Amino acid sequence: MSIKNEILKQYTLTKQDFVGMLLDELHNSGFLDDKSEQEIELITKKSNFELIQKHCTRDIKTIINQMKNFDDLELEEFEYWFGLDVNKYINEINKIKKI
Repeated sequence: MSIKNEILKQYTLTKQDFVGMLLDELHNSGFLDDKSEQEIELITKKSNFELIQKHCTRDIKTIINQMKNFDDLELEEFEYWFGLDVNKYINEINKIKKI
């Protein structure tokens, strides 16, 4: 009897999944509580992986590949693990609106 090494569970994280995780955490953390509905809608529509990466001091892909669990990241962990400057990220999205 041969034992095969089978994958029992594999988790794929796409760029869009990562964006969704950050958006969820922006909502859950209360970071968006003082924002208007229009601002929140703009942040939701304009958020993308490349823009997030631009505001991180570390490469997201590299960090994700080194992490064992990234299911329940808190906003502080986005800042810590990826070096994300959330305020600069939101400010850039607001500048996009004005262009």
